[in-house]
Amino acid sequence: MELRVEHTPGAATSIDAVLRHQPRSRHTELLPRPPDLAGIMEVAAEQLARPEPAVLEHLRVFNTALGNLHAAGLVEMLQRPDVLVVTAGQQPALFGGPLLALHKCAGAALLAQRLREHSGRPVVPVFWVHDVDHDLGEANRGLVPAGGDFEKARLPLHHDGAPLAARLLDAACVQRIAGWLARLGVADQPALHAHAGESLAHWSTRALYHALPHGMPVLFASATELSLSARPFLAEAHALHAEVAVAAHEGVRRVTSAGFTPQVDPRGGAQIWMLDQQGVRRALPANAAEHTGALSPGVLLRPLVQQWLLPVVAHVNGPAENAYFAQLPALFQVFGLPVPALIPRPSITWVTPRMQALMKAQGIALALAASAPGDWPRLTADGARVHELATWLRPRGRPQERAHCWWAIGKEPAQELESYDVLDSRPAVIFRPGSASTP
Repeated sequence: MELRVEHTPGAATSIDAVLRHQPRSRHTELLPRPPDLAGIMEVAAEQLARPEPAVLEHLRVFNTALGNLHAAGLVEMLQRPDVLVVTAGQQPALFGGPLLALHKCAGAALLAQRLREHSGRPVVPVFWVHDVDHDLGEANRGLVPAGGDFEKARLPLHHDGAPLAARLLDAACVQRIAGWLARLGVADQPALHAHAGESLAHWSTRALYHALPHGMPVLFASATELSLSARPFLAEAHALHAEVAVAAHEGVRRVTSAGFTPQVDPRGGAQIWMLDQQGVRRALPANAAEHTGALSPGVLLRPLVQQWLLPVVAHVNGPAENAYFAQLPALFQVFGLPVPALIPRPSITWVTPRMQALMKAQGIALALAASAPGDWPRLTADGARVHELATWLRPRGRPQERAHCWWAIGKEPAQELESYDVLDSRPAVIFRPGSASTP
């Protein structure tokens, strides 16, 4: 059963809220495309990139190593001249990342299916694994059950500035992951096992693939690897650094003028980074004639890299991404690239059978599942049971999808996502079927 949470009308206070609830009132300088199929087809009518052989080979090799059963068919589809791409992305993290990563990934697949049916064209969903990121603190954290509550999960990794793609798991990490999987009751699933010498990013991506509904096709792409294919674009961006800087600051001006707070500082966001042999990044000087080592785009240039490499027509984005995408139209114009449509990612609170039973016993309406515990009635509530509910529905006071991983909603893939309407961007509550004795 699925319940959509109604929006209370009022002034939208964020770019994401505009896209979700008031798309007709959007500032077209910030958000040129409406967040719907018509907006996506506007992009499809423009001149789009054709994937180079090196890009196709990376996608084939990377996804085969993940055990992705859909890899060959999707890579073959990418070679068709009328192919379109829908993309989403997330930084790797323990267990595949928080639930919002699963929601984005499934959202891209569902949007591709809708667009395929609408347009009659081949559409490939690509999930961009941001393994070039260096934020180990963000990636190396999660929650695992502990005595009716949760404890923080951490791997014994030292932060030395290397990107996540270079973060290799050793025997101690593998042993700790095995302990977590045993505690979660999924130690019998080889797809979740980590291997010594495997990167944190690769294990995370395998776990995310495993969490998708059976039969949901998605291609995964390594940002680190595809940055190599994007080197000509990055060289052009470096040569146009003055124009890039002006466009990046223009994006800030437009967002500010519209009454919103810019998400990304253009000084670092539009920077090109050079990576040393250990993967540590440093800003590429504007006066550098050339650089023979690896290069990496700043966050504001990443969407342009994707657009340069692939025929992207839409991004399935979270709130922070939608906020910084609103800064980008002027940058897309510098390079003559079409601005993609932005579709807010699915925002879902999952309620297991046990949680449903607890809510009923405590007199808490199911419609309040996505609300903060302070909004729940307290007349007859049992404090211990309410705490148990809160730890699953609002762990540590945070939205469930930002704190819990896929295992918190069940050991099996969330098949309910297959019927989810990705173009209905209202927050949702999904009530999982199954035994009430299972969390």
